[in-house]
Amino acid sequence: MDLNSARITAGVGAILAGVGLLGYGVLGVVGMVIFLVGIVEVANNLRDNVLRNYVITWFVLAITAFVVFIVGIFLLFFIHNPAFSMLVMIIVHAIGMPGVYYGHNGVYGFVYTPFTELLQFMELIMVVGIFASIPLIISSIFMYRITKRTYVYTGSNYVRIGGLLYVIGAILAPIIVGLVLLLIAWVMIGTALLTTELKHL
Repeated sequence: MDLNSARITAGVGAILAGVGLLGYGVLGVVGMVIFLVGIVEVANNLRDNVLRNYVITWFVLAITAFVVFIVGIFLLFFIHNPAFSMLVMIIVHAIGMPGVYYGHNGVYGFVYTPFTELLQFMELIMVVGIFASIPLIISSIFMYRITKRTYVYTGSNYVRIGGLLYVIGAILAPIIVGLVLLLIAWVMIGTALLTTELKHL
């Protein structure tokens, strides 16, 4: 694969990885694989072993984060105790909604409502997200290094800013804001690669 084809391949992969954050998980993984292949080919054409090592390390850590999230959701869904968690009980009590009953020895009963079920589901997502964010944050460091190195060959600020947004998004991944930032980061990186020629140094 020549340098121009590798650049386009990586750009398309980045866009697909971003689209995956809209709920198309499989498409996101496919995009990450395509991005990996594209950047590896870019590194081969430019004889940049450091860039190749960065992208391979990033990919392994990012896939690890994805697997941790999927397996964590699966395990929590089937193993989690259906009783209210303390966090959900505190929220329900604080906003004055019925559902938790107190006695002299503390909580002695609860009633499920659609609202409390939603709270508990969101809590599970956040717990799993926190565990998955550990390898994701580490992977983001390598993504930032990838984009900094790519910036040297493209001169495009979009790719550099995209790398920075990727790091911030990874840190905030357990909440919605983080996912939005990751989406923007992928789109910026993909756009930079698709619209800017790579130059040999």
